[in-house]
Amino acid sequence: MKAVVIVVSLFAFLIVLSAGTISGHFTFACDEPSTYMMSYAAVFTVSFIGSGDITSLPYNVPDSLWNYEITYDFDDDTEYYAVGSVIISDISTDGNPMGLYPLSPFHTVGGNADNIDIILDDTVDVTIGVNVVGGSFENIMANIYDAIPYFFSGAEPTLEMTVPINDTIETITDIPAGPKYIQIFQDIDESGIWEEGEPNIYIETPESNLVFAVGGFYDTLRTTLDISAIANKSLPKNATIMKAFPSPFNSAVRIDIRNAGSGDVLDICDISGKTVYYNTISGNESVLWKPENLSGGIYFVRLSGDGADIVKRIVYIP
Repeated sequence: MKAVVIVVSLFAFLIVLSAGTISGHFTFACDEPSTYMMSYAAVFTVSFIGSGDITSLPYNVPDSLWNYEITYDFDDDTEYYAVGSVIISDISTDGNPMGLYPLSPFHTVGGNADNIDIILDDTVDVTIGVNVVGGSFENIMANIYDAIPYFFSGAEPTLEMTVPINDTIETITDIPAGPKYIQIFQDIDESGIWEEGEPNIYIETPESNLVFAVGGFYDTLRTTLDISAIANKSLPKNATIMKAFPSPFNSAVRIDIRNAGSGDVLDICDISGKTVYYNTISGNESVLWKPENLSGGIYFVRLSGDGADIVKRIVYIP
């Protein structure tokens, strides 16, 4: 089942005033996962925070019945949102179910709020309204960037998909759930990718330039693209893609890289930071990594250099 999209701001720190509990239940608009690595629920306010750090958020790991309960110092005068996710495999893998409390924002009473149920889905349909000024509506495209690398580790967002925008109101289907940056551009040379010099703009809301594509609510994202001049905003600057699959893996993991800069470095380190693989990469390459004499656990794949700064987490189960 397809979900819809809601635009929210980045997570922010909560105001500490009075203690209480927020609780609820996960429901699934997609198939309920039978196996998963982890799940979590977190509560946040609508406020901008540039670092992307969510480690200070109050959170809870639901039990097998998908019930969660978060105890923290909540303020009755503050509007809160609740978000949840189930990590099927790797946190960087597309399509992990994610959702937002559908009646958000909500308030606590005496620091408490019950039945804050969160609807999770693994894909979304996003409706975008594009107004073009300064020329005709031709060769308009949308880049969907996965913001997970930035959101969890401060790395550059990665390009997830590029789709044509054929009308002033366009619905993009099958977008994996999660935080996104959405770039609208005119593909002047019809190459299918955004290049420096082509007019572009990133969809923004009054609070944030980050869009959460999650189940539970509906909104239409709107922006105006001026094609009479370059409208280049300072957000993701590269179109480098790196995917690592499968994860978890038990013998080998394939790392596919597209549009790497000349001399970019691909390295893999364990959870302690020790480098276990190192190589230089350029252009489009595929690397098959087979761990030798290494213990199972979490490893981090990083592509860095002029062309990229991307981090993926992989899980090795020998």
